[in-house]
Amino acid sequence: MSEGIVAKLDDARIVYFVGGTDTGKTTLIGELARTLSVRKPVALLDLDVGQSHIGPPTTLGLSVLEEPFTTWEDAPTTRLYFVGSTSPDRHLLQTVAGARLLLDECAGRTVLVDSPGYVLGGPAEALQAHLIELLRPDCVVAIATSDELAPILRRFERLATPRIVRLKPSDKIVKKTPEQRAQYRRQCYARYFRGSRLVRIGLDTVVLIPGCTEIAKSLVGLRTETGRDEAVGIVEASDPAVRQLLVRTPLPGGISVRVILGGSIRLDEEYGEIW
Repeated sequence: MSEGIVAKLDDARIVYFVGGTDTGKTTLIGELARTLSVRKPVALLDLDVGQSHIGPPTTLGLSVLEEPFTTWEDAPTTRLYFVGSTSPDRHLLQTVAGARLLLDECAGRTVLVDSPGYVLGGPAEALQAHLIELLRPDCVVAIATSDELAPILRRFERLATPRIVRLKPSDKIVKKTPEQRAQYRRQCYARYFRGSRLVRIGLDTVVLIPGCTEIAKSLVGLRTETGRDEAVGIVEASDPAVRQLLVRTPLPGGISVRVILGGSIRLDEEYGEIW
């Protein structure tokens, strides 16, 4: 599917891919990244918090490619932004803010944006439209079986930019069941927390952003004084007597946490999600 659109995207700096779940957005972006990254600087912006390929689920991820793209598994994680859920429907503002902040770190690169598969209904349409307005892509690649993206695209059809390229999903795409999606997230969490360490964080030294920040097994974002989300952690224990949290995280040593961001997901011992 990629051969026919490479020429259409060659002069675009920001390309936004929109489509429902199992329409092949991520596969197509990978094919294009493989082609484009051998001849120009490329960055990948992953906004799919539920089926993340850059960083763990619950986060937006940025990969600035310093080498030609090979596979999503080998793409480096340059930056994260903690949203706090595996669906953007209850975290629309975090999704929009994080997307803009990560894009700002991509100067001088062609950016391929993998948007959430959340496209149906009023809140989803508003999210997609406002992401497009804020990220200001040169091109929107819309992958749809019928006219399900019409409420989103019609806002831009009479504008000079973005240019809209419409595609049908590949017939090679295999639909995933909810169980398969949940299993994929468990694998992503397990991979992310492999080799993590326990860190004691004094509550008097941080700001807690509302959410399940002090509940055992809650996923939290760890933000440093630079304002960047450097890692995700799992709250293992809270000790009110000494005002400390015990957090398991792959955050490197020597980095001080200044803000702990609460989310809406907890994990069991096998990285299954507890809602």
